Amino acid sequence: MKKWIACMLVLAVCCSLFGCLAKTTAVERFLAATVKMDLSAMRAELIPDETTGSFYRKLKNASLRDEAVSALRDLYALVQYTIGETTTQNGGKQTVAVTLKAPDMERIRSLIDAQMMVSGDSPEKILGDMLEDGQISGNMMKEYTVSVTMTESDGDWKIPWGDKENADFAKALSLGEMIDFMD
Repeated sequence: MKKWIACMLVLAVCCSLFGCLAKTTAVERFLAATVKMDLSAMRAELIPDETTGSFYRKLKNASLRDEAVSALRDLYALVQYTIGETTTQNGGKQTVAVTLKAPDMERIRSLIDAQMMVSGDSPEKILGDMLEDGQISGNMMKEYTVSVTMTESDGDWKIPWGDKENADFAKALSLGEMIDFMD
């Protein structure tokens, strides 16, 4: 009987530990989807917003060619992140500290634009060449420390994405701009 109770106790402790490990924030799920360039999984972590110009709508309506998705996946695979402390605030909000190391998207877009004018190559080809020769991973990475706000929506935590909330997070990743650029 004692062995049975001890086994049940060990099983309960293991289950609770695995349960704690399995919990991830919307921010972590969003970043994991970003690295894979999984647009629908990224959209699932955002607060639904169908207004014109919203990032949610942009993800939903993106008509990227397979080559563009592949190039963006290769680019965003360089993103490294560390999820820090999650703090609960009043009013159904949580904040997650995130440290990011991401490609300098503004600089990359500018270089691709210039190269397209000279060579006439597609942005996917130019980006592929930049990734292949190590130019981006070598000297075009920037570090960011951002605080990402999540809002409770339908019993789950979601990320509002816009000019007001999470603007630093949006700027660090420049997802909307890169999707527009490659679209």
